[in-house]
Amino acid sequence: MRKARPSGSAGEQRLIAEKKIKKEKPLAEISEDEIPFDIPESWKWVRLQNITTVLGDGIHGTPQYTINGGYYFINGNNLAEGRIEIKSDTKQVDVSEYGKHKKPLDTNTILISINGTIGNYAFYEGEPIILGKSTCYFSLLSGVSKEYICMLIKSKVFFDYAKREATQTTIKNVSLKSMRMLPVPLPPLAEQKRIVEKLEELLPLCERLK
Repeated sequence: MRKARPSGSAGEQRLIAEKKIKKEKPLAEISEDEIPFDIPESWKWVRLQNITTVLGDGIHGTPQYTINGGYYFINGNNLAEGRIEIKSDTKQVDVSEYGKHKKPLDTNTILISINGTIGNYAFYEGEPIILGKSTCYFSLLSGVSKEYICMLIKSKVFFDYAKREATQTTIKNVSLKSMRMLPVPLPPLAEQKRIVEKLEELLPLCERLK
């Protein structure tokens, strides 16, 4: 099995230097016991952390809300099928509070719910938001398709993994460590795109057949 390419981009090093993210320890290689199925020779198994520039979650407290502040406080229940939903009751904060709690999000960022309802997801498209602790965010390296990774997140493979990893008191929770350790079957980029195109063609047909 090929070794995963470790994260360590210039962007990540800058964020570490600015103390916006913590430097993570290298992760253990993926063991045979963690591999749920065989993949073609041209693919490789990697951990999610190793194909991201940053992976974290939102604030673990309550921000200072402001009426009509212009910046929205987002949790997992605001994520739906690739979109961030700003609801009528979504809390707002002002620019000062936004400056204190904003995360390093960009056009390669995916948001995913890791607390309560696991697996809701959205692409970040420049919305004026801060994140609560139930939302995990990660930004993908170039050469990794956002749409492909979201297909994985929607799959039984991810939900089986999340079910095994989730801690539960009154609410299910998947830890950031578990998200970092998630095994990802990664084809070359061109094949990632072909898989997404084929699934987008087939899934509506499957829905109509139900």
